[in-house]
Amino acid sequence: MGNSKFLDIIPGGFSIATDVSCETIVHNPITAKFLRIEPWEQFSYSSQKQPTAKIYHKGKPIAAEDQPIQRAAWYGEEITRCELEFIWEDGVSKIAQWSASPLRDDTGNICGAIATMEDITEIIYMARELDMHKSQLEELVEKTTEAWKLQFEKLQKAEREAWQSETEIKLIKRALKSAEDRFAKAFYLSPQQKSIIRLSDRRYIDVNESFTKARNQARHEVIGKTPCELGSPTEEAEKVFYCLEKQGSIDNLEISIPKHNGTFGKALLSAEVVEIDGELCGLFDYTEITELKKMQAEMARLDRLNLVGQMAAGIAHEIRNPMTTVRGYLQFLGAKQEYITQRSTFDLMISELDRANSIITEFLSLTRNQPTRLKCQNLNDILNNLYPMIEADAFNQNKLIKFIPQEIPDIQLSTKEIHQLVLNLCHNGLEAMREQSRLTIRTFTDSEGVVLSVQDEGAGIGKEAVGKLGTPFYTTKEGGTGLGLAMCYNIAESHNASIDVDTGPQGTTFFVRFNPVKQETLENVIVVNKTI
Repeated sequence: MGNSKFLDIIPGGFSIATDVSCETIVHNPITAKFLRIEPWEQFSYSSQKQPTAKIYHKGKPIAAEDQPIQRAAWYGEEITRCELEFIWEDGVSKIAQWSASPLRDDTGNICGAIATMEDITEIIYMARELDMHKSQLEELVEKTTEAWKLQFEKLQKAEREAWQSETEIKLIKRALKSAEDRFAKAFYLSPQQKSIIRLSDRRYIDVNESFTKARNQARHEVIGKTPCELGSPTEEAEKVFYCLEKQGSIDNLEISIPKHNGTFGKALLSAEVVEIDGELCGLFDYTEITELKKMQAEMARLDRLNLVGQMAAGIAHEIRNPMTTVRGYLQFLGAKQEYITQRSTFDLMISELDRANSIITEFLSLTRNQPTRLKCQNLNDILNNLYPMIEADAFNQNKLIKFIPQEIPDIQLSTKEIHQLVLNLCHNGLEAMREQSRLTIRTFTDSEGVVLSVQDEGAGIGKEAVGKLGTPFYTTKEGGTGLGLAMCYNIAESHNASIDVDTGPQGTTFFVRFNPVKQETLENVIVVNKTI
């Protein structure tokens, strides 16, 4: 298949700058449709012929050097999900999120850039429409509050004026009670998390049921406490109160919210300053977006894997054929007597070709579309067979290894793929440790099923790097390909398992959690992977 036909079938939108100048940037059909140009037509803000669309970021025009693909090509930056709005002369407006990475040659120098994009025009317009509805709702609440205030003032006037009849006063009180009941129901029964905080001492004076359920705390455990006393980050809480006291309101500020298991979720916070019993208070509304954030991160990872898979499947065969030919000629020439003095050079070139071929093999493993044969067997049996090989690897590096198996049930596994997953995790763990450090492999069960853990005694993984684990080509090791962990995550997915990471200065532990197997399913099955 020709390169253009192969690139035409890639499902996502992407663009490629063919050199660091970014004067020539080509776009596949999906991106071209978004940009309102012909497929593979150039659309570069660095060329002499400028496109007709203007580009804005957060409402402000941006220059060519600030656009993602130019930043990747000119400065080597990794850009993730940068939101840009394109506005054409005929008034058409489109919005997309762009990610970009530099392309490097064999010497590591930047030779261009590649960018992917996701059209989020409809999502943004829906969000704007939701904001409009929210504004209308806030206006309604404001009008209701004003009406309540007027009724209250009317009640005070009625009490001051002796001539007003007792019947009229009762009617006014009844209206006030009705208004209070409506507000209480709207507050306490709302599916949104809501709270009221006194601004003078920043302590909760009321919360609704949705708030207590989300935090897994009783109402009496919250009332009278400050957000910081309940686990909210101090710096973030200070920012919230500063903005509220200065501006009088907050609209969709992303914050961290403490969860009952000691972790933090994410929420969008909106707030207004209100007066209650003569005191200024903050009325807070929280829209939790924890799962949305996780889904967006997972979608970004899958988008990257999808692009890798499509490219690998299309070009690996064409790359390997000339490599095989070159390797054969190098072996042939190296065997000739007149080149005997250059034998070491030929061997070096052959070894480099073999290394490139092994990288392609890892690259292709991410795109497998062959069925994965799962057989009901015991994970301990597989590890016992692998242990001598891992032990030898540790011995050669002057490091220690320990295997602590517990009794575990049989589960559906592919022996070949589990070999690959365990060897990759152990190899990474050994590389992360100093000599005489220990690598510990454990198997056990918990409430979720069978668990395999690989624990090293290295220096740990940086917070920023943890979020990128499993992303193809991302590596912190010099000379690494960034494909080993991506392969592990892919194998875990084919086994309906998950990978969790616990890391710190004392070392890193990878947990592979396999779902429990029901008795009626304990027989040989074939699971067909989706091509990623």
